[in-house]
Amino acid sequence: MGACSVIESDSVVVLSAYMETTPGDSVIFEKHYGSTKMNNSIVKDYFVKNKQSGNFEKRVVLSSEKQEAFIVSFNKKNETNSESNNNTDFRIFPNPANNLLNYSFIVEDNGFVGISIFDISGKFVMKLFNGTVMAGNIKREIDLKDFNGNKLKPGIYFVKAIIGNNISSKKLVVQ
Repeated sequence: MGACSVIESDSVVVLSAYMETTPGDSVIFEKHYGSTKMNNSIVKDYFVKNKQSGNFEKRVVLSSEKQEAFIVSFNKKNETNSESNNNTDFRIFPNPANNLLNYSFIVEDNGFVGISIFDISGKFVMKLFNGTVMAGNIKREIDLKDFNGNKLKPGIYFVKAIIGNNISSKKLVVQ
């Protein structure tokens, strides 16, 4: 299996590769620091994001599921969290997108907002916004270009938004 950190402060991981295994085998996570395996490294409890509800559910990922990607959290507080319940109402559209992306969010109190795009491997691609905003409903449009000014290649990306004390992530498909 392949795994990478997408939201570092929330230990969210995306699985994007598969090995041939026996049906019913579950994914096992281990703690590593760099290339060093840590003592008691197997993670027994983790939470998988349900695509339909947006909630994190305590369950295992089975190798036979063969989804394109899974979003997994190791923080127990996320078991019942839904992205839509964090009072930011963070949205991206259109999705799938081509050259332009619109995003909107609600800021309840003046504060910091940081919004970035990462590729499916967790590599930083571009920053959409980084700064302090006043309370209100914010809407913006941006060209989908990487930090070198090149159009984003077709594929799956993740948009991470830090709005005040809330963190949201959205899957973005670029055509």
